[in-house]
Amino acid sequence: MSYPRRISAIAAAAAIALSALSLAACTADPSPGEETDPTDAAGRSPMLTVGSQYPVMSLNPVLTPVSNVVTFAYDPVIFKANDGSYLPDLATEWGYVGDGNTVFEFTLRDGVTFQQGGELDADAAVASLEYFLATPNSNGRSVGAIDSVEAVDERTVRITYAAPFPNAVESLTQFYGMGLLIGPDGLADPDGLEAESDGAGQYALNPDETVSGSTVAFTANEDYFAPDAIRFDEVTISILTDANARLSALKSGQIDIAQQIPVAQVGQSALEGLQTLTGYTNWKSIQFLDTSSGPLASADVRRAINLAIDRETLVSAFYSGQAKVQEQTTPEGQVGFDESLVGSTPFDLDEAKSLLASAGYADGFELDLLTSTISDQGGLLGQVLVDQLAAAGITVNLTVANGTFEELMGALSGGEHDAVVYGLFANDLYTMVTQSIVTPGTLLNPNGAADTTAEGLIADAAQAADADVFAQTLRDLNAHLNDVSFGVPLVTESSTDIVSDAIVLPSTSYTIPQPNVVAPDPALAISKTS
Repeated sequence: MSYPRRISAIAAAAAIALSALSLAACTADPSPGEETDPTDAAGRSPMLTVGSQYPVMSLNPVLTPVSNVVTFAYDPVIFKANDGSYLPDLATEWGYVGDGNTVFEFTLRDGVTFQQGGELDADAAVASLEYFLATPNSNGRSVGAIDSVEAVDERTVRITYAAPFPNAVESLTQFYGMGLLIGPDGLADPDGLEAESDGAGQYALNPDETVSGSTVAFTANEDYFAPDAIRFDEVTISILTDANARLSALKSGQIDIAQQIPVAQVGQSALEGLQTLTGYTNWKSIQFLDTSSGPLASADVRRAINLAIDRETLVSAFYSGQAKVQEQTTPEGQVGFDESLVGSTPFDLDEAKSLLASAGYADGFELDLLTSTISDQGGLLGQVLVDQLAAAGITVNLTVANGTFEELMGALSGGEHDAVVYGLFANDLYTMVTQSIVTPGTLLNPNGAADTTAEGLIADAAQAADADVFAQTLRDLNAHLNDVSFGVPLVTESSTDIVSDAIVLPSTSYTIPQPNVVAPDPALAISKTS
């Protein structure tokens, strides 16, 4: 398989047939309604109601940090299916131009209109992309160093990057904001998008039924380019912050999907007769902030820390089974994951002590560890790690940062801590290392710790000529990070949605952390039997 210079709808459709071969990182079990048809001849049910834990911060697709609400109203340039394949959506063809992964073009679908009446053409798409690039947002670091965006002709858009960027396709999916195109009328009044959507998605925001902090309501967009893909007349997102309240609402029939239910808290017996949809969304690790001097300059010491962590106990006791053991920098199901590294970092306290002794730390050493309530509620995981590392003779001085993300950033870059416990969205390795971990100056490498081998492999991946070379280069990078114990992968945390037995889940495997509710192909969207 190669990076296509152009990929067509025909080629992408073939990927759907291969979806069952994908490695599952998210599972659906069971599907009682799988063989039943939706309620009307058009394949639609009257209403889908989703119980969500968190209030929606913004209904502007550029400003919201989470895309799973706004994607009801805004379709992406390229759709990422549950099995991880890329399918046509607002674009029907796409690919790099020439070599080097610095110029990327996509061809827009004919006959698409935005919800406020504007036409989708190259000029409209360019305006939306430029708005994203000019507006501070949480996804800006994930879309590459873009030099320019231009309309080649009425239906073709060209993106030129200042440096090689191999993830152009991924960056234009529904998960990164930039690909969720906004129409010209919405761009003329971005503040107005909180009350009236202007996407090209299956549903339009219903302001009459939307209540800030409580309910977000949508109605079917009858001008959608693929009307058969619309499975509901209306969709309502109900904000229910308490997990037991969401589960009770599901059981009483008030909602169809209860998102992010802590199974260990509510008990498995409470879920009898319901479907579960579990995704592994949060890659948790310890990252070293300075390996230039002191104990952490020794690869043996870093390896000893890895071996002193009892990940199986973390999963079974701390997470009550709602996590997976993680021994590498790439989550399972993502590009760069290496099956050969599974089991490479067992819990081995004796070997950990031996490595410390050989590095000159037979009596142990002190480690200043930072954790934050942003990703470690109450600092409880940090305290478990304190106890586990103490068994190897490592004295951990734990600091729990209580406050905002900005305060955490200040603590990270202050030079007072040796390492940090943090969780990242379970992404492909290239995105993780370039945006958060390895590249100097990123979130978890604020002090610029350098690894020339890793940086060379990242540069090779950026210019990879095809997908196979890209994937192999990332596996090589993953193996290198494992060899030098660049960090301490711990677990990948799960997120479980509980689903009514009236909901029909698509028959596919799941590799993306957040399964899709809507899709441009009706075979890939959820539906309802009553």
